Amino acid sequence: MVAPGDVDDDLNDEVREECEGKYGPVAQCIVFEVPFRVPPEEAVRIFVEFVHESDAAKVVHIALDILHVITYCNGCGLGHLTSRKVLLDAGGNVKLLGLFQRDILDTAGVPNVITPYSPPLLQQPPPADAIAMADDMFVFGVLLWEVCCGELPTVELHHRIAQVSVRHPQTEFESLVRRCLDETPGNRPQPSEVCDTLLKLQMSLPLLAGAEAAVAMRFGAVEARQSPTAAPGPTVVARRLEAVEAQVLEEQRNFDVVVGQLEFANTEIATLNGLLTGKENERLEMHAQVVAALAQKDEVEQAMRDAIDARDKWAHQVKTLEHQVATLNARNQSQLNDMQHCKREYDHMRESVQAIEQERVEMAQHLAATEDAMAKEKALSDELNARWQQTIKRVEDERRLRDKAERVVAEVRDQNKAHISKVEKHPTDAHGFA
Repeated sequence: MVAPGDVDDDLNDEVREECEGKYGPVAQCIVFEVPFRVPPEEAVRIFVEFVHESDAAKVVHIALDILHVITYCNGCGLGHLTSRKVLLDAGGNVKLLGLFQRDILDTAGVPNVITPYSPPLLQQPPPADAIAMADDMFVFGVLLWEVCCGELPTVELHHRIAQVSVRHPQTEFESLVRRCLDETPGNRPQPSEVCDTLLKLQMSLPLLAGAEAAVAMRFGAVEARQSPTAAPGPTVVARRLEAVEAQVLEEQRNFDVVVGQLEFANTEIATLNGLLTGKENERLEMHAQVVAALAQKDEVEQAMRDAIDARDKWAHQVKTLEHQVATLNARNQSQLNDMQHCKREYDHMRESVQAIEQERVEMAQHLAATEDAMAKEKALSDELNARWQQTIKRVEDERRLRDKAERVVAEVRDQNKAHISKVEKHPTDAHGFA
């Protein structure tokens, strides 16, 4: 057991070497110490992330642990989850880091970043409550792919899902991963459906190394091993389900305790560091003040005597200030009276302005009515002018006709006069003519 205070870089290397010798290649190893509120035997926490293996039982075990966390969160959204946040303890149990981290980042206003774990965006997304669980299942599918293949799902790696060594029929395991990675959220399976499929796979596979001892410690002796192709009895199925459920509950409790302790420890550490810094600054400041006070003792005493002598002067100045304050109060009262008078004059002027504005409105209305009347009179005048022009034209036409008629009458008269004169001169011709 590692005692508190022994955590250093060498310990990290030792843990990595030991884990690689016992369990296989290690991707990363995290060793830290919780300094407050925990027993000494639980103060040192070790998290190890192992490189993937092609053991089907381990794959199913890890997938079930991750799926139970997704089911427990009930669609709260695990879009921040990546393979680097899925750790395994010494017993092979899954530990998830940064639960609900996306909610904290959203509250802080941190923008989302598109990663290989982000589900594809749709032009018409379904309701938020339906897409949250579907997004979690997409992340689960990416993690399951990465556990099987050791790499993120891309077009070039699309064929590698069939290379995973699983004793259960490969088509069922492959179709499960592909359904989780479906682009349409409605086509992705529910956690309960995936859990049933994984439990069936787990029933048909041999238990992980060390799992029999863990089951025996919790539920007594393990029953005789059955072949993978034989159907397990009801008792075996019930005990396995109870073991899985108990293990999931215990892991969830341990995870909640670890997260709470880490958050509390970080808060306590930050608080204590702040307090220590403040206390140290206060101590240095007080030490400097004491040194300065001891060095200036005589000056302080002289200053005290000067202060006592100046007290009478300050008293006289206080009386003078009181007199000045009284004078200022009187001036203030006078200014308040002037302000009230100005306010009354302002109200009177505002009423006058309102009356003038009302008169202006009435005059504007009267002016508009006058303009309308003038427009009507102008139209009538134009019509009368037109009629007058027509009358003048008719009079001129009649005058021309009258002049013409008078000329014709004058010509006829002249002709008559000529005929009369001829008749008078030549009566015979006139008779014959008659």
